[in-house]
Amino acid sequence: MSEATETLSMATDELLAKLRASPTDLRKLVGAVLRRDRRVVGISGAAIGRWGRDDLEGWTTVREWLESRGVRIVVVSAAASGAGPRSGGAL
Repeated sequence: MSEATETLSMATDELLAKLRASPTDLRKLVGAVLRRDRRVVGISGAAIGRWGRDDLEGWTTVREWLESRGVRIVVVSAAASGAGPRSGGAL
């Protein structure tokens, strides 16, 4: 494993540990990005707003983690994402 890959893996493990205490579903977003290994992720604007209200620090950290992995965020409407009122709206 290269040093860069090892550092990214450690950062991911630390992020997931930190998100255990989050009142949001940000941990699910990180897990989905890891499983699917995509360069673009669609997230509803409502979910982003909720994360900003409920756990701004967690959302900021996840957004920075996505950017560090080269993952681009595309904000989608709730209708386009299939998100219902209770859905996190991510992936």
